[in-house]
Amino acid sequence: MIDVMISMENLIEILKTGGKVKTGVDVYNPQGRLLLSKATLVDRVSALEELKSRGLKSLPVNYAKKGGLWDGNGRLIKVSPGGFIDLEAGNGEPFPGKEGGGDLPGGEGDIEKQVSRINEIKKQAEKLYVRSRTCIKKAVEQIRLSRGEFDVQKIESCVGDLNDFLDRTGHPLSGLNREIFFHEEYFYTHAVNTCVLGTLVVRRFNRDFSQTVDRALTGTDAASRAAPCFTCYFQEDLNAISLGMFLYDLGKSLVPKKLLDKPGRLTRDEFDIVRRHSFDHGVKLLEKNRIHHSMVKNIVAYHHGPLYPDEPNAYPLDKDVSDIPLYVKIAKLTDIYDAMTSRTPYTHALDQAWAVTEMVRKYRQKDTMIQYILKAFVKTMGIYPPGSILYLKTGQMAYVLGGKGPLVLPFTDRQGNTLKQKADPVRLAGPGRDSEAVPDTTRGVKRPVDVYSLLPSYLKTIATA
Repeated sequence: MIDVMISMENLIEILKTGGKVKTGVDVYNPQGRLLLSKATLVDRVSALEELKSRGLKSLPVNYAKKGGLWDGNGRLIKVSPGGFIDLEAGNGEPFPGKEGGGDLPGGEGDIEKQVSRINEIKKQAEKLYVRSRTCIKKAVEQIRLSRGEFDVQKIESCVGDLNDFLDRTGHPLSGLNREIFFHEEYFYTHAVNTCVLGTLVVRRFNRDFSQTVDRALTGTDAASRAAPCFTCYFQEDLNAISLGMFLYDLGKSLVPKKLLDKPGRLTRDEFDIVRRHSFDHGVKLLEKNRIHHSMVKNIVAYHHGPLYPDEPNAYPLDKDVSDIPLYVKIAKLTDIYDAMTSRTPYTHALDQAWAVTEMVRKYRQKDTMIQYILKAFVKTMGIYPPGSILYLKTGQMAYVLGGKGPLVLPFTDRQGNTLKQKADPVRLAGPGRDSEAVPDTTRGVKRPVDVYSLLPSYLKTIATA
């Protein structure tokens, strides 16, 4: 079968109901850059919204090359040569020329494949994470030896690779690296986490806020017109913001290590020295390395600036709250979130769900624009990342498969004993939700390695990968 072009709006609606799509063919932009791999199974609305924001109004789907559309039950959806989608025809029958049945690859009917896919993405993420952390570590070493110079091209290449990975998978790779054992490693890990999470949040904010303003200006949805009337940040802006979020704390390279490593509370004089890492040391490093983009400079200089009037401990105070750009405020919130959910030698990591709730409680009523940012933040963070472990109010533990809801796989009974037989996946929210599948929000999300002894054999590979 030849490629069938399907509108982005139709694809988004399918994903909103728990469906998935795989093109079967590589999708490129006009400059020849790969936007979507033929083998990528897309199950996140945000991934399609990102492609849509880049000007794609439709996607090709080639069933003969193992592409296809599947509904929320993992059944193949029939599409006419003209691109008409028959949502009632998801009966699992294969298309002509397509071998095998119509079950969704890696879907509810094939848990091992779903887990394997999550595991493979994690392996890719871990390799990229280690490389990114090594990259920032090398830059710090170069700065300390040369009093300021580092390989800017290497940093830009690393940030570009992070963005490419997020384009393809949307995987929050910082979630893999929460165990920090000494300050130096926390410094490097924190930089990568903030860059990745901040990039995802600013993308979400950019889509949602741009659409809100666009509708207010025109009275119509941008999807109904050839091009949006308003866009908050263009692609080159987003690239600069990602770079700024990777470099935002680099000024600490010039702060005495004894202060960075001090386990107790800093004195007032010591704090004054440390806080110079942003508006003083950080800005000078950018100038010395000929990085002149204003967005990068603003993030480096003002990521500790006030989010609302008279916010305690904010610095520097040479700008009013309204003068600090929104992307800088996103960088600060991401910095706060990652610090709250990371372990250091003298602080314990907080539960992700609690951290998000606490941030919303603290900042929501302080500033109107902060409310828009927090909405994007909550949508992006996701409380239950794929591949994590959560508790249900029934007392069971469940492995998060992801998708709408999300979809989870219980693997213990109500007493916490490992199930002898594989349970059916259950959805935590939305259509088809199990009435007893309610997360226990009083207990934190775990990594598989933390509950390894309770995992059934088919899940244990993810904890040792």
